Amino acid sequence: MTPARTAAETPLMRQYLDVKARHPDCVIFFRVGDFYEMFFEDAVTVSRAIDLTLTSRDKGREEPTPMCGVPHHAARQYLAKLIAKGFKVAICDQVEDPKLAKGIVRREVTRIVTPGVILDDEQLEPKVGCYVCALHPGESAIGLAWLDVSTGEFAATELPAAALDDELARLAARELLLPHGALPELRQRSAVPVADAPPGDDGGAGDRALLEEALGAPFDELGLAAFPSSVAAAAACVRYARSTQPGATLPLSRIVPYRPADYLVLDETAQKNLEIFANLTDGQKSGSLLGLVDETRTAMGGRLLRRWIGAPLTDVAAIRRRHDAVGWLVERATLRGELRAQLDGVYDLERLTARAALGVAHPRD
Repeated sequence: MTPARTAAETPLMRQYLDVKARHPDCVIFFRVGDFYEMFFEDAVTVSRAIDLTLTSRDKGREEPTPMCGVPHHAARQYLAKLIAKGFKVAICDQVEDPKLAKGIVRREVTRIVTPGVILDDEQLEPKVGCYVCALHPGESAIGLAWLDVSTGEFAATELPAAALDDELARLAARELLLPHGALPELRQRSAVPVADAPPGDDGGAGDRALLEEALGAPFDELGLAAFPSSVAAAAACVRYARSTQPGATLPLSRIVPYRPADYLVLDETAQKNLEIFANLTDGQKSGSLLGLVDETRTAMGGRLLRRWIGAPLTDVAAIRRRHDAVGWLVERATLRGELRAQLDGVYDLERLTARAALGVAHPRD
């Protein structure tokens, strides 16, 4: 059901069609008064996906326009359902006061929510990262980068194709970015939504300049020279995240290069059968290794512990340094108790500051 442009279109529908043409891969949440409305194919698809009532505009016409909508104040719960089903949603808001508008109210896409770029607390698990992961095939290795826009956590590496599935299983990314036409087998078998990576210049000067600007440091200081295939992947993460937050500044300060060989490989089968993150009975955290050892007092600590358990160190010196730090606290029970009590009052500063930087913070934040 392709919306056709006709002389009978209203200014409102022309405005909607212009937005849809710029974001063809998204469901458009189009603000009209107190509702977010969806039209044409979006309305039909969304009504089926999350059980909304499908109605229509211009019922007297031979081909009325399908539509459905959700109340503005309840949009988050419907948005969460769509994201959970793998949809991308462009939020198109009214950006001027209807009382002051001359003609139709001006509307713009203020943000795009995707399975891997989520900022609302209601859709995020406090102690689980929300990663969008980009891949870029190089001459001898595949570059991989991952970004959590909700915290600014950003990392990159490169690895042989044979090790790719294990690393993706470890990361448990919510969304995968692939260059158009590349890695078709992975695109077909991926268990998470796949999107086309924004085009760059294959790790060339343009990609390097983008990373310098986003991270505020010369390229030579970013540590990516040893991972040339990862430069394009990292740049793709930045471009994609920026496309979802028009006009906002991403909360990025550094990128962490790493070597998968520095960590013990826990593939998907090992994670499942050893019940690392979820039990075999109902797939919940309770009863798993993480569920048993997670006594963290903050969401930030919970996410860090999850990363550590999912990537056990293999370097003996690094293991000893971590043991020394843990041992120091074990020997100081009083200090440890006081520290835990203080941490009880610490909110999720990583996600709070990210929402503030992106301009989507609420008064409670």
